[in-house]
Amino acid sequence: MKSIKKEGEWKSSQERKKIVEQGGLKEICKVIHSSLEGEMNWNKQYLIQLGCEAASILLKDNEESFPLSIESGGIIDQIISLLNKLPIENIKKIHLLPLFHLVDSSNFEQKKNLVEKGILKVMNKTMKSQFEDILLYSTNILLFIIYSIGELEGEGKPNPLLKEMEKDGTLTKLIEIFRNDKYKDKDIKAWAA
Repeated sequence: MKSIKKEGEWKSSQERKKIVEQGGLKEICKVIHSSLEGEMNWNKQYLIQLGCEAASILLKDNEESFPLSIESGGIIDQIISLLNKLPIENIKKIHLLPLFHLVDSSNFEQKKNLVEKGILKVMNKTMKSQFEDILLYSTNILLFIIYSIGELEGEGKPNPLLKEMEKDGTLTKLIEIFRNDKYKDKDIKAWAA
């Protein structure tokens, strides 16, 4: 993990894409997947954090890596499994960064693929966090996805995610975040709006 992370740091997106094509993300996926098996301990948590950090570095501003990221058993599946397994109080910003960088650099259709992979369910979970940095990244990811799906649907048509977000409580949680005046980081409310 450390070597993949180090290899990707300070490299261009083309150089990072090459690392991904040479199996860098697959190695990260193996480590995260094996760390999710059985009981969670500090060693596994460390490996997962290191894997998420390395994946985040490889995926930042690297839209060409999307197809490899979304393949079955790929980094998206591993991060979604991780976020589903971890108790909310153990979810850290580093766990969300690979998703954030992927969502940030993907097009509307690719974001739709992420919805199909189950990203909304884990974002709903992460919005229950007490940590502002988790809320900031969660609301930002949701904003990108909601906007993209709305654009795909077309002007003047309701966003197809609205019913799902009403049903699973995501919309209510976004409204609660928007109305909360206790957050120090005001961007949380802006992204939730």
